[in-house]
Amino acid sequence: MPRLPSALSLAALDAASGPARAPAALTDWELALVVLGGSLVAVAVAYRLLALVFRRAQAPQAVRLLERSKQGARALAVSIAGTQLVSLAPAHLQAGLAELARLAVIVAASWVAIGISGLLADLAERRFDVGASDNLRARRAVTQLKIVRRMVVVGIVIIALLVAVTSVPQA
Repeated sequence: MPRLPSALSLAALDAASGPARAPAALTDWELALVVLGGSLVAVAVAYRLLALVFRRAQAPQAVRLLERSKQGARALAVSIAGTQLVSLAPAHLQAGLAELARLAVIVAASWVAIGISGLLADLAERRFDVGASDNLRARRAVTQLKIVRRMVVVGIVIIALLVAVTSVPQA
């Protein structure tokens, strides 16, 4: 059986190894990974807390909204964190990375907006009973809602494209 070192021998080892060193600071890229990971953890914690609150308040629509927008919110959090981390990149890459991060924020915000509009359209469609025997009005209303939903998605995409194009600096 191996012999465990005594406190005296551990102290002698510490003294022999030289003075105690302070832990090394994080490099820029390690800091970037910590910030990106922290943003994902913050989004996850916020979603879990909100889901808990909404479930206790018996608000199933709000819980569905959270579930539908979770991936878009993650992408938005990471892209926003990325805009803050551009300054850690080498100087010759900063301009390009800043533009890429700006475009990522626009795409992620559009993704969240499309998810929210889809949920609102689903909630509106639930008001109509298309399973009834005389369902002409309900089917017409649901068809109109589907058309409006597609128009809203196209509008969000067009606005996102316009914002992205106007944010690109002129060469």
